[in-house]
Amino acid sequence: MRISTVFAAILTSGAALICGGCIGRPDAENPEAILRTAALEEKQWPSIHAAEGLAEANLQMEEVARHFEAERSRAQAQSPWRVGCLRVLYQYRPEQRADLVRELEWIAGQVDSPGVVHAVESMVKLSLPLSSELRQKVTNYAAKDDMLGRFSLILLTQNNDRQAQTQLLALAAQKNETALFGIFYLDRGTLTSAQCEALLAIARDSSTPPKARAFAWRGALKHLNYPEQLQEELLAALHGATDLQERRFLILAAGDYQ
Repeated sequence: MRISTVFAAILTSGAALICGGCIGRPDAENPEAILRTAALEEKQWPSIHAAEGLAEANLQMEEVARHFEAERSRAQAQSPWRVGCLRVLYQYRPEQRADLVRELEWIAGQVDSPGVVHAVESMVKLSLPLSSELRQKVTNYAAKDDMLGRFSLILLTQNNDRQAQTQLLALAAQKNETALFGIFYLDRGTLTSAQCEALLAIARDSSTPPKARAFAWRGALKHLNYPEQLQEELLAALHGATDLQERRFLILAAGDYQ
C-alpha cells in the first residue's frame, strides 16, 4: 500500500492527536476542520501546532491569522506563548515577516528571557539566518548542556557552522532527542550517505526511545530523499507505535512524502 492512498486517513489521525477534544464531533472525519477547531479553540501549544499544520498544507485561514494577532497583543512580552504567536504569524502574514523576525531575534538574544528557548527553536523551524551579533550569543548558548544548547547547535548548523554540526551529529548518534529532532531541519545534502544510513539504523533500532525513533525516521527519510522502498517500513512503524508522541511524528514523516 502506497502512502498516497492512506494519506487522508493519516492526516485525520494526526489532526485528532492534536485536538483530542474534537473526536466525536460532526466534523471529526474532516482533518481541515479538526485543525481549524484546534487552532481557534485549543489552549497554548496544541493551537500553535494546529495552525502550523494548516499552513504546511497551504490552508492558511484569515480567521486563524486574526486569532493569533489578538493572542500576540495579549501575550506578555518575551513569553513562550508570544513566541508561538510570532511563529504562526510568520507563516500567515508574509508582509509582516521583517517585524516578526526582529522580535524573534530580540527575544532569542535575551539569555534570561522566559521565551529564549522557544525563540531559538522557532528560528530553527523557520530556517532563519543568524546576524553576526546574534550568532555570537547563540554560540555561547551552544556550550550549555540543556535544551537551549541543543537548539543553538541546530541553528548554528543551519548557518554553516561546521563545529556545531560535528557536535550535533555526535549527540544524534547518542540518540539525543533534540539533536535527532533537529536533523530534519537541516538542508538536504548536509549529511553524507554514511550519516544518513546511521540515522536510519537509529530509527530501526527497537532500543531507541520512541520519540527519538520517530525523529530519526523523519530526518533519515528527508535526507535520503524519501525513497519509495521505505514507505512500507514507515507505515509498519506507524502501525506498531503505541507512544502518542512517536505516532505524532511518524504521521508527520508520512505526510512529508506528499
